[in-house]
Amino acid sequence: MTTTRRARTTGVATALLVAAAMLSGCGGKDAAADPPTASADASSTSDPSMSASASPASGPLLDSDVVSLHAPSGWKVTEGGGHVLAEDETALSVIQLDVIDNYGQEFTLQQLARQDLQAAAVQSPKVEEPVTVAAQAAYHVTGMADSTRHYEGFGFRLGDRSIYVGFTLAGSPTHRQQVVDSVLATVVLK
Repeated sequence: MTTTRRARTTGVATALLVAAAMLSGCGGKDAAADPPTASADASSTSDPSMSASASPASGPLLDSDVVSLHAPSGWKVTEGGGHVLAEDETALSVIQLDVIDNYGQEFTLQQLARQDLQAAAVQSPKVEEPVTVAAQAAYHVTGMADSTRHYEGFGFRLGDRSIYVGFTLAGSPTHRQQVVDSVLATVVLK
């Protein structure tokens, strides 16, 4: 099962690059292809950067040349295929950190969000209100990874690269939100 998940996450990074290349040639916006966007009055989704109850994660470091973050305690970190992964002890919950070259393209947050959702191939995809991660405006997308795991993706541009932090999490909504909040509280740009 771990091999399948790693293959899928490697596929996510590859699909993001392919989607980036495809979108770079598109000048218009296809409204039918856009996933639903959260309304401004939707209070059910909180901004992870604003959670007062989140204690920063203190587990192993997920590290790249431009950004790092900590996984929760007890999680195992692996590297390979151009990304860094952290898995919980059940291997059902995964955090993925990717740094992707934009190849000279200046993608908007909306374009990055759509690329993320296309690459993740989630059910019930939704673009949430932008959030702040490491003092950067970031997109926030959600959906169901499968029948029991929820997906949340965050990303932003940093120079000529895109930073992507993806969460595929099992557990209660409260548990999932605590994991997201605690990890995002540790994002450091280099």
